[in-house]
Parts: sequence; C-alpha cells; structure tokens
Amino acid sequence: MFNWLREWYELRAYLAEKQKVCNSCEVLKTELNNAHRENEILLNRLLNKPEPEPVPVVAPPMNTIPIARRHLSYNIKSQMMQAEETARRRALSVAAKPDDDVAELEKELDVVAQERENQSGKTANSSGSN
Repeated sequence: MFNWLREWYELRAYLAEKQKVCNSCEVLKTELNNAHRENEILLNRLLNKPEPEPVPVVAPPMNTIPIARRHLSYNIKSQMMQAEETARRRALSVAAKPDDDVAELEKELDVVAQERENQSGKTANSSGSN
C-alpha cells in the first residue's frame, strides 16, 4: 500500500534533480536578458529619429489701451463741443482774411512782367528800325 507513496517521492526527487540548474547557467541567463534589453533600446534609438526640442514661442508685448469712459456727462460733452466750435471759428476767420503779403507779391510780379514786356518791345523796335 505504501509502494505508491514511495514511488511518488522518488519521482518527485528525480524531477527536482532534473530541473536543478547550476549557478553559472542562471548568471548566463540574466546576462543574456540584459544584453537583449540593451540591444532593443539601441535599436529603438536608431530607428526613431530624435525630435528636435520645441523652440519656445515668445509672444510680442501687448499694447495696452487705456480704458476710456463710455458715458460722458452733459457738462463734459458741452465743453468739448464748445472747444471744437471755437477752434473751427478761429480756422475760418484766419482763412477768410486775405494775406497782404500775397497781394503785394502779385503786384510786384505784375510790375516785373510789364517791365519785361516793355524791354522786349523796345529791343524788337530798335532792331527793326536798323
């Protein structure tokens, strides 16, 4: 009856001896795994192109615009309109006055033009009488 138990123990001992691996084999297996892992890392580096580092984008400085009042009181509006009206009246009064200097220059130009005509007429008359 205990024969099967003894056979079972013997079989178990036999399989344990067969699966027993020496230390040098274990070291060689770990070294081989390390070499495979390093080769895979190197291949991935060679196959994948390195991505250039992104260049930081510098935004141009923002022009700040002062916040203007949207609602003006009646007093401020009327003062602004009065200032515009006085400026317009001054511009019209200056534009309406004839410039004396311009009139004097025109008279001088007319005198000079008449003198040239008189001189050219005298030279033409004196050359025709000879």
